[in-house]
Amino acid sequence: MSIVFVHGVTVRDSPDERARIKLRDALFCTYLGGVCAAPTVDNPDWGKCGAQFAWGLASMPKMIDEAFGPQDRETAAAYAILETVAPDRRFDDQQRILLTIAADSIPDAIDALWWAAALTETQVVSPEILALASKQALAFAREEPRKAREWLSTCRSDGDFIAGIIARAQDHTGAAPGEQSFGLSDLYADLANGARLLARRCVSEPAVNWFRAHYAEKMTLFVGDVMEYIDTRGRVGPGGCIVETVEAAFRSAKAPLTIVGHSMGGNISYDVLTSFATDVPCDTLITVGSQVGLFEELKKFRASDPDVRGSKARVQRPQNIDRWINVYDPIDPFAYLVKPVFSGVYDIPFGRAIGPIQSHGDYFHRPEFYQTLLDALQAVPRGGAR
Repeated sequence: MSIVFVHGVTVRDSPDERARIKLRDALFCTYLGGVCAAPTVDNPDWGKCGAQFAWGLASMPKMIDEAFGPQDRETAAAYAILETVAPDRRFDDQQRILLTIAADSIPDAIDALWWAAALTETQVVSPEILALASKQALAFAREEPRKAREWLSTCRSDGDFIAGIIARAQDHTGAAPGEQSFGLSDLYADLANGARLLARRCVSEPAVNWFRAHYAEKMTLFVGDVMEYIDTRGRVGPGGCIVETVEAAFRSAKAPLTIVGHSMGGNISYDVLTSFATDVPCDTLITVGSQVGLFEELKKFRASDPDVRGSKARVQRPQNIDRWINVYDPIDPFAYLVKPVFSGVYDIPFGRAIGPIQSHGDYFHRPEFYQTLLDALQAVPRGGAR
């Protein structure tokens, strides 16, 4: 099985992005390995074809005294994680941040911990081990909730939580044979570093400014990339650099092909499959936090039929897409449904009242997202009425 991941807007090649890709690939392979044999993941980089700013964003207002150091970035990262996973919780004790989250949801605490560990620069264990440990930790929390609650009541600090969740993940009976070997001390060190990052929750003003400036630039690039795609794709003729990059990845992938498109990546994937690679069979299309339904309502795809509209009409699922799953967070302002617009498709909600600003970009940081995706793949049949 081949997985082709089509990223969204604002993504550019960098050491940080390459590290995120490695962990995301490991999470895909770890969680989806139970429903497919030895998946491989390709990540076409269409960002190289994205928006270019003639004056280097000189037109975007700069915040006063923008001088941010590594500690400000770490504090802003902790703020973003906790605002996403636990927006309504109050954190008074830096030694009990994970326990504060776990009091309401152990899976949420696991999400926050593994996400923070993935952002630290001193990782010891491989992305594959980090992904495997997250899967087994979530399995324990989901499948043995009573035991998990009893154990949580014995924890007095986040260090207790980390040591305990590792031990219970290691011993969890639901783990497959051969899936229970990872270096405990190394894994503890990585997760402890993640906990230390979360402990920087007391946000200083420079960190808040960094957070705001970061998202202001992201939103500017967001608009630029969307305009670039629509402009270069056009309505007739070749699709341009972005289409060519994604189409080449689809054509070179080995069957069965699963395509995962995040945000604008979902729109691009649908556009390519329906207008440029109609002969490429897609076993499963997974759109995540995407706007395919909105773009079709606006009739912005090349294949859009302006005569198909209204409450009694729906667009048929393309013939070359055997199964289409659309994952959305109800609070994500950029995530749209597909079922009201297309036939033979499935909308799957993910998320539990997390912050709207961060929700759009944070699906793939969270181990529980991959478990939700696995559950959907096991439950949703291929085919279906068109």
